[in-house]
Amino acid sequence: MTKKKVETDTVTEYFGAIKERDEPKTYDSDMLEFRALVGDRLKAEDVCVNDANVKIQSNFVKDCMAMIPVSVGLPPLRETYKFMARVTCVVPKGNDTSLRMDILKDTVRAAIMKEPFAIRGYTINTIVVDGANKRDTGVWTSELSLFMTVTK
Repeated sequence: MTKKKVETDTVTEYFGAIKERDEPKTYDSDMLEFRALVGDRLKAEDVCVNDANVKIQSNFVKDCMAMIPVSVGLPPLRETYKFMARVTCVVPKGNDTSLRMDILKDTVRAAIMKEPFAIRGYTINTIVVDGANKRDTGVWTSELSLFMTVTK
């Protein structure tokens, strides 16, 4: 192999690796993309996600591989697409547990409802509904139900 051929192969490999790194994430599901957007928004508000405080479960929505139907918002064929999702807030038991839980839930609620999410040209509006609080060993959890409406 000549020196020129080796240099060309090396340059092609290098730029190919850069191109792969710079490509945006792709998802097989709109719900996985939406889950990532919720996580990014919470992280932007300095909320620890999938850590000690807030869990976005792998079963974030009932069917995490769901795609938003193509006919969303095209009357009279279909109404607005609606679905539920969950975010769980976790607070260690201790002094002022209920106050800390309320502050965390308010922070999560404000971050999620701040503005609509956008996926593939669809707008997702969010309403956060509190779930029941549960007391487990050493922690107090509250599952927030997110009611989503998707429009074109």
